[in-house]
Amino acid sequence: MSGLVGVIDAVYAESEIALRVDKDCLSPVTRDVLTESTRRLRARVGDEISEEQKKMLTSEELNFQPNFVILVHSDDLEKA
Repeated sequence: MSGLVGVIDAVYAESEIALRVDKDCLSPVTRDVLTESTRRLRARVGDEISEEQKKMLTSEELNFQPNFVILVHSDDLEKA
């Protein structure tokens, strides 16, 4: 997955860096997979929590947007 743009989310070791990828630079296929998995995850959360719990959540919390994070090696990164 080359050419991705993102922000370092966490550094576990020199060889293990979590990169939060900007969704706008994802390939169409990867973006579609992320969109579908987000839809399924929201549906699952909606099905598993009670109506009372839903009332306690804000619309932002109910319509959450998961991050796309990949684990990379420091040698794979280029400074922007």
